[in-house]
Amino acid sequence: MRRATAISGAEGLGAVTIRRLAVELGVTPMALYWHFTNKDALLDALAEHAAAAVPLRQDGPDWAEDLRALLEDLVGALHLTPALAPLVQTRVLSGHAGAGLAERVLALLERAGFTGRRAAELALLLLGSAVAVAAGCGAGPATAGRRLARALALPAERFPRVVASADVLSGGIAHDPRHPGGVSLLLEGVRALPRD
Repeated sequence: MRRATAISGAEGLGAVTIRRLAVELGVTPMALYWHFTNKDALLDALAEHAAAAVPLRQDGPDWAEDLRALLEDLVGALHLTPALAPLVQTRVLSGHAGAGLAERVLALLERAGFTGRRAAELALLLLGSAVAVAAGCGAGPATAGRRLARALALPAERFPRVVASADVLSGGIAHDPRHPGGVSLLLEGVRALPRD
């Protein structure tokens, strides 16, 4: 998992294949097929590996603070492996660690007064948004540079605010992987919603 994570970080998820991983590890592809039946199974395992890096804490007295801690832990863990963020979003239920994240968010939302389908929709939105915050944190210098160049190439008369804010918009929030703005915005939105 560590080697596949490193490959994804350096070259993107498309570069992670069983054959490539076998070469990197000095084994035959068949040795890896013993563990992963195909690339999809390998990607499921990577999502599970990333989800397992998020600690699941015990309940505290305030559901909102517990939810904040969970989302900040998720953002912090994915900041270390931003290339895996899309996998966690799309494969969160592919293993026990990811299902544990979803279960914890659902339990916290239940404590907040949300149940059933509404809680499930909110959980999906919260997990997806936290992953997006983490992905925004992970913009490396090369990616940020390309985004900045594209933003600065826009016609300033048509997009004056975008061009003026290009340095921030193109770089994400790489300076702070647990940027409080994103998680706080999510929590305030949940607090404002009417309960079931």
